[in-house]
Amino acid sequence: MARLQTYADAHGISLWEAFEFGEEAGVGAAPLKAVREFRTLMQSLMSGALELDVPDLLERVLEGSGYLTTLEAERTIESQGRIENLQELVGVAREYQEQADEPNLSSFLQEISLYSDQDAMRGEGSLVTLMTLHNAKGLEFRAVFMIGMEEGIFPHSRSLEENTLEEERRLAYVGMTRAKERLTLTHASARSLWGRRRGAGTPPACVLVVVRLRRRRRNRAA
Repeated sequence: MARLQTYADAHGISLWEAFEFGEEAGVGAAPLKAVREFRTLMQSLMSGALELDVPDLLERVLEGSGYLTTLEAERTIESQGRIENLQELVGVAREYQEQADEPNLSSFLQEISLYSDQDAMRGEGSLVTLMTLHNAKGLEFRAVFMIGMEEGIFPHSRSLEENTLEEERRLAYVGMTRAKERLTLTHASARSLWGRRRGAGTPPACVLVVVRLRRRRRNRAA
């Protein structure tokens, strides 16, 4: 990259334009191949930005860059969370595509930026803290709301497939014990997830079912 930048400065061109002259700039064979592949990818994405709908363009970026494949190969809780965030971004883009009068990439990015700016604003009153269950360990709050207590969300679908449900139960315990005074557990019978509609009849989380059964037993015993 340093050689390309030097070449660009010497010839009064941009770094992007210098990518076309990697061989003249003295870039080695292996990095030169990577530079050419990157340039080809970027040209494809720039062309797609003019032709594709916003969600289709985002999917092309994720697939073409290899970022999604890299995250899937990691197979960690953190990488799975990042994958879900990216899927949700594509879902938001689909909603934008359907609702906007003249949908385009520029206005979508502006809209996302506005959301980020609003999220960063803090008033002087009480605050709501959003966090994952992993980040909640060791903390306590007067009131705790645990949302998305549905099969496939929490517990996560992968825990059901890989038979690691016990870890999800431990996480549920962590979340529930963060509440000092009030704990609220919620689930939706139907929801839009990753740009797709999950139909009615989605079962509540098994952890939630256990809580309900134990409450009933206590009430009967009382």
